[in-house]
Amino acid sequence: MRPSVHLLPGQLAVRFSLLALILSAAPGCEGDPTAGPTGPIVTKLEARGMDAALWETDYCASGDWYGDGACDAFCPQTDDDCDSALQSEVDLFTTQYEAEYAPLLKVQALASWETSTTNSPEAYQDYNNAMLKVFMFSLNKERQDSITAFLLEKSKLNLFSRRTLEVMAQDSLVRDLSITELGKLLSIVKLQGEARSLFSSFTPELDGEKVSTSALGSMLRAEADPARRQKIWEASRQIGAEIAPKVIEAVTLANEVAVAVGYKNAWEYYLNTLQDQKPEDLVAIFDEVGALLEKPYEAMKAQYDDEVAARYQIEPNTLMIWHYDDPFFQIVYPRGEADLSPFYQDKTKEGVVELAAHFFDTLGLNVSDVLGRSDLYPRDGKRLNAFMLDIDREGDLRVLMSAWPGHGAMSTAVHELGHAADFKYLDASLPFMLRTATHTLTTEAMAMFFEDQTLTPEFLVDVVGADESETKAIEGPLLEHRRREGLVFARWSLVMFYFEKALYEDPQQDLNAVWWDLVERYQGIKRPPGRDLPDWACKSHITTSPMYFHNYLLGKLYGAQLRAVLAKAVGHEGSPFELSILRAKESTSFIKEKVLRVGRELHWWELVEHTTGEPLGARAFVDELVGAETSP
Repeated sequence: MRPSVHLLPGQLAVRFSLLALILSAAPGCEGDPTAGPTGPIVTKLEARGMDAALWETDYCASGDWYGDGACDAFCPQTDDDCDSALQSEVDLFTTQYEAEYAPLLKVQALASWETSTTNSPEAYQDYNNAMLKVFMFSLNKERQDSITAFLLEKSKLNLFSRRTLEVMAQDSLVRDLSITELGKLLSIVKLQGEARSLFSSFTPELDGEKVSTSALGSMLRAEADPARRQKIWEASRQIGAEIAPKVIEAVTLANEVAVAVGYKNAWEYYLNTLQDQKPEDLVAIFDEVGALLEKPYEAMKAQYDDEVAARYQIEPNTLMIWHYDDPFFQIVYPRGEADLSPFYQDKTKEGVVELAAHFFDTLGLNVSDVLGRSDLYPRDGKRLNAFMLDIDREGDLRVLMSAWPGHGAMSTAVHELGHAADFKYLDASLPFMLRTATHTLTTEAMAMFFEDQTLTPEFLVDVVGADESETKAIEGPLLEHRRREGLVFARWSLVMFYFEKALYEDPQQDLNAVWWDLVERYQGIKRPPGRDLPDWACKSHITTSPMYFHNYLLGKLYGAQLRAVLAKAVGHEGSPFELSILRAKESTSFIKEKVLRVGRELHWWELVEHTTGEPLGARAFVDELVGAETSP
C-alpha cells in the first residue's frame, strides 16, 4: 500500500480546498542494498547518512550505484548520473520558491494560532485571508510549468532536490483549470472557513441555557440518569444541522473540480494526490482490519455492554448511544479497577504538563522549550480542542490544550508533545520543503505511540510517582482497558473511513441513514428510533480536516509494527503491547535516529519499510489486541 502529506492543523482546510495535483513519476529506489566488505547490508538511505570520507569501501561502487540511472550525490566519486548545470538551475529555483512560500505559510500558521487562542471573528477573517494568499501562490502557471519540466529530469538531481520538487508539485494547484473551476475552489475555501468558525463559536442549548460542547461531554460522563443522558447527548448533536449544508455544498463543488481533472470524485483525487495513497489499497487494509477484529470486538463489547447496563440498571439490549461515556463511542474511559484518577488526585494542571514534559526529557527528547510558546490551560476566549502547530519550520513549535488534573490531560499532553518531538528532532539540514513530518500517518503514529505509554504501570511509577506495589494491582485491568480501547477506536475508525468514502461518492444521498447504517454495522450501536438528523456532521474532522481521520488508524498500525521491532531488539518478553520504553530507553535512540529525523526525505511507505522491514499492514496491530496465539 502506498499512502500522504502531513498537514498541520492550520493548513488542513486550505490544502483540501486547493486540491493539489501531484506531478508524479515513479520514485527512484532509495533502498537498494549492497553488501559491505564485512557483510552487513548497506542501503542508499544508510549510506547517505554516513560520512563518505570514513567509508572503508566505496559502497556506491560495490552496489553499482554509479551510472544506475539515479543521481547519488553522496557518493565519494562523481556520479555521471548527476547533471551539475541542471542541479544549479533547480537550486536557484528552489531558493526563490521557498523565499516566497515560507513567509506565506508562516503568516497562515500564525493566523491559525490566533483563531484558536482568541476565537475572535477578526482572527478568522485574517486566517481566511492568509489561506487565500497561499491559494493564489499555487496558481502561478509559470512556476508550475517549471516544476513539471524539472520533474521530467529528476533522476539527474540529488535526492533532496528530487523530493523537494515532488513536494512542491503536491503543494501546487492543477494547471489549465477553467475560471469556473477556480471559482469553485475559492468557494470551498470560503465554506470551510465558515464551518471552522462555526465549530469554534457554536454553543448548544440544554434546558434553555447555553452549555459548551466540552461541558456537555463532562456531563455525559458523570450523569447517572439515562433520560437526562439522552437530553445531554441530543444537545451535543445540535451543531449538525448548522454544519451539514456547508459540508454537502463544499463536497459537491470539490467533486466537480475532481471530475474536471479526470477523477471520479474528490475522495479519490485527494487520496491519490495530496495524501499520496491509493484508495484501493486503503479499502483493502480497512476491510482486513474490519474482518480480523469483528469477532474480538463483538465479544469485548458484549462484556462492556453488560457493565454499562448494570451501571444504569437496564437490559443490555436497550442500550443506546447516550449510555456510553463518549458521544460517538470513539473512546472508552478507564473505570473500575483500571481507574487512574487516584494516581492524579494530588496533581495540579500545571503539574500534569510538567510531568508530561519530564517523560520526554527522561527519554532524551527534551521538549520543554515548546511549553513556553504554548497555550496550555483553560481560560475564556480560546478553543477547547488540542493540537501542535509548527509555525515556521525553524523551531517555533506550539501546543494548544486545556490541561486539568487527570489522566485524560496527561494523555493529551503526551500526545501533542509527541508531535512536537516528531518535528523538533527532524534533521535540521533538510531543505525547507522537507523539514516537516514524513506524513500525517507517521506523525500521528509517533504521537499515539508515546501516548500509549501513559497507560503502562512503568509510566505511573517513573513519571507520575506512584508506588510500584499500587500499580501491580491494576496491571491486568489496565492492559485489558488498553485492548478494549484499541478495539473501540479501530471500529470507530472504520465508520469514519467508510462514511467519508460514501459522502464523496454521492453527497446527495441520505447521509443520515448511511451514518447510522455504518454505526450499527461496525460499532454495534442501534440508531435512535425515528431520528433523522445529520449526526455525522457533528464530527469536526469531516468538515475541517477532510479525509484525515483514517490516518489515525494507519498510525496505530505503524505504531504496532514499531513496537514489535523494538520489543525484539531489546529482548522484551511477552506481548510488544506491554513494552515500556521508559525501561528500554535504547528503543528511543532507534526512534530518534530512524524515524524522527527523516522528515519528508522519504515517502511514508519507504519510512515504514525502512524502520519495520515490511509494508504497512494489520497483523501486528491485531496481534496486540487479540494475542498472537488467538489472532484470526
